[in-house]
Amino acid sequence: HVLPQLFIWRALSESGKTFVDVQITHRGDVAQVYLPKAREAYDGHIPPIDFHAADTDKLSTIFPSIPPAVFSLFLFPHGDANIAMLVALFVMSGVIFLALYGLGTLLTGDRVLGILFGFLGTLTPLLSGLPKAFTSVDNFLNLALKHFIPFVSTKLDKLFLDRIDDPLLTYPFYFLALAALVWYWHWPQKKTAIAAGVLSGLLAYVYFHYWAYVMLVIGVLCIYLLVVQKEQRERLGTFVWLLGSLAVTFIPYAISYFRF
Repeated sequence: HVLPQLFIWRALSESGKTFVDVQITHRGDVAQVYLPKAREAYDGHIPPIDFHAADTDKLSTIFPSIPPAVFSLFLFPHGDANIAMLVALFVMSGVIFLALYGLGTLLTGDRVLGILFGFLGTLTPLLSGLPKAFTSVDNFLNLALKHFIPFVSTKLDKLFLDRIDDPLLTYPFYFLALAALVWYWHWPQKKTAIAAGVLSGLLAYVYFHYWAYVMLVIGVLCIYLLVVQKEQRERLGTFVWLLGSLAVTFIPYAISYFRF
C-alpha cells in the first residue's frame, strides 16, 4: 500500500518537484476536514473542534474523536503530514489485515481461510463494494479477482485503503468489534461480553455508520435470545453485561451529542 506513493515521491524529488500526498483536487475531504482535525489532536485539542460549526468554541462535538487522535500519533515524531500518512498507511493496513484474519478465523474456524479473508480485505476493493459484491457472481469476481492486487496490470498511484478516516483508521475498530461479538457468541462469558460491549460502544467515537450497523446486529441478537433462546439464562445473564458495558461506553458520546 505504501510503495506506489514512495515511488512517486522519489520520482518527483529526482525531478526537483515537491511531493504532496493529500491534495484538495483528489482528496478534498481529507485535506479540508480529516487532516485538520488530526492536526487539532496533535496540538492537544481532543476531541478536535468542528470547524464547520457556528460556534467553534464549543467543547462538545458529534465528530468521531478516535481516528484524529490515532492519526496524530503518526505526526508526533516530525509533524510532517506526508510522512505521517505513509507511515499510518503502512502500520494500519497491517493492523487491518490482522483484524480481518482474526475475524475470518473466528467465523470459519480455519486459519488458512482467515489469511484469505485478510488478503481479500486488504488487497481488493471487496469490502468497499459491499453489498453490491454479492448481487451477482460477476460483481463478486470483478471485485475479488480482477481487482486483486497481484493480478492488476493497471498502474495505481493509491490502493484501496489509502484514505483517512475511513477506511484506514476505522476498519481496525470495526472489525475488532465484529470479532468480539463473534467471540462472545461462541464463548458467552462475562469477560467476552464486556469486551464485545466496550468495543461496540467505541464505534460511536470512530464512525457513526459502523456503530449503527453493530447496534442493529446487537438488537437482532437480543431479540433472538429473548424469543428463541429464552431458556438459556446463563447466556441471557452475560448479555446483560454486554449491554451494560456498551451503555457505559456510549454515555460520554451521548452527552456530547445532545450538548452540541
